[in-house]
Amino acid sequence: MLAPSGAAFGEVQQGLRVARDLVRRGEDVVFSAPAALAVLFEGEAVAYRPNDDDLLSLPQVLRTAVQADGLASLTLVDLASSALTFDALGIDIGFVQDLPIPVLALDFWNLAEAGLRWDFGTDASMIASNVLKIERRLVPVPVVRPDGTKGAFRALPEAIETARDREAVRAELGLGVQDRLVLFAQSRWQDPEVQNWKHHARIARGLPSLLCARLAELGERVHLAHVSPVEFASPGALGPRCHWLRQLAPARFQELLAAADVVLSFNATGVSTVAAVAVGVPVLLGVNSRRGKTVEEVVAMLPAPVPAALRDWLSTVVPLYPFLLWPLGLYEFLSPVLRDNPYLDALCRVEILDHDAFMAACQRLLFDPVARESLRSRQHAYCQRVADLPSPADVFLAYL
Repeated sequence: MLAPSGAAFGEVQQGLRVARDLVRRGEDVVFSAPAALAVLFEGEAVAYRPNDDDLLSLPQVLRTAVQADGLASLTLVDLASSALTFDALGIDIGFVQDLPIPVLALDFWNLAEAGLRWDFGTDASMIASNVLKIERRLVPVPVVRPDGTKGAFRALPEAIETARDREAVRAELGLGVQDRLVLFAQSRWQDPEVQNWKHHARIARGLPSLLCARLAELGERVHLAHVSPVEFASPGALGPRCHWLRQLAPARFQELLAAADVVLSFNATGVSTVAAVAVGVPVLLGVNSRRGKTVEEVVAMLPAPVPAALRDWLSTVVPLYPFLLWPLGLYEFLSPVLRDNPYLDALCRVEILDHDAFMAACQRLLFDPVARESLRSRQHAYCQRVADLPSPADVFLAYL
């Protein structure tokens, strides 16, 4: 299994799901990935090899592995990130089809449906069209729709045993019985300092301030657990009710997830988003479908009246672009995949720029037991539907 991109964190986690399942079936699996992802392999039964020194010569390295090491198959993890990384390295991904072994791909996004235009808001990268010639594709559900998708397999997170219960974790954060905890998990690639485009850096820096201001409006009972390698520049009016925790081990994150009342996500396909659905924690998915070069252009699209604070905030982030995956965008890329997809039934989706709708959704999910139970019921129904799909190893071995 080959992952050439050091930024493909969620994709490699899904690849590990396939690898673990194959190892349990008695298969020998070697996972080749950049050292930046080595932490994901700690404690795993899957053999791991860093490939940073081999990236520029991957075609020859793989040919040698087939001839000298008895390599029986190759799986790209995942198809989109592999194609984009190979393109950046000046390597034609078509080389894999010349290998004398079966080539498979984890197709995280179902490219046949999503398309090949990786949109970043103001521009886009094109994924090489010959990726679609790789026909043995493993497609994880969530988030791709479970019905009618070739290669679909069940990919809900596996249960992790934890040592502490919900109340102990909440007490550790200083929460009382009547308090509410919102969990927001952020990856390193979402930090403003690592963005390659200015418009990404602006929204990466600006969205946390909007988030904290909105949560502060909800009253003194609402706390935020911010899981991220980098702390917010300022929690604003939320003050000490913003609890920053560095990135956590899987078991510790599972404990925190179980202790949360709501997971707030700005990434429709995020690992923490899917994990919350799997354990029945209500998810509020914030998205943006508006585009504008100026504050007035954006305001003209919003329900009136537009709060002055929102106008001020918009002045720090325009030009604004649509996104389903913050801060990158991917609105056009992901929209076909999510359209009429039962996965969305398991989330509460709301436009972040619609102040009243956003606040009402927060109030319902945090304080209305009927609304919370309704969403949990939809999550359970969705998970039952996914559970009927074949396992990743079933799909993998059927291809061979």
